[in-house]
Amino acid sequence: MSHCVNDRIVDDAIMTVANLTDDQVCDAVNFDYGIKMYDVKQALIDHKIDFKNCKWCKDCKGHWDMDSMRDLLVSLTFDNLMSRPGPHG
Repeated sequence: MSHCVNDRIVDDAIMTVANLTDDQVCDAVNFDYGIKMYDVKQALIDHKIDFKNCKWCKDCKGHWDMDSMRDLLVSLTFDNLMSRPGPHG
């Protein structure tokens, strides 16, 4: 069962990421959350996000599906918003 405040936080995280360009998404993952592009695969695994390797490489290390990157940023943004203390502690 969800709580209306948590639902609002999820919606805010989704809307924040939806309004970003692809470059802004990559910049936010890289600079705001400190995840370098070579660590993205592990971050996707840690956040239980399905990822697709690019169709050009066998062992892709830098071409990431933007849907996966957006899902990662939504997850990171949600975690960040949930970690903020509420008015009652």
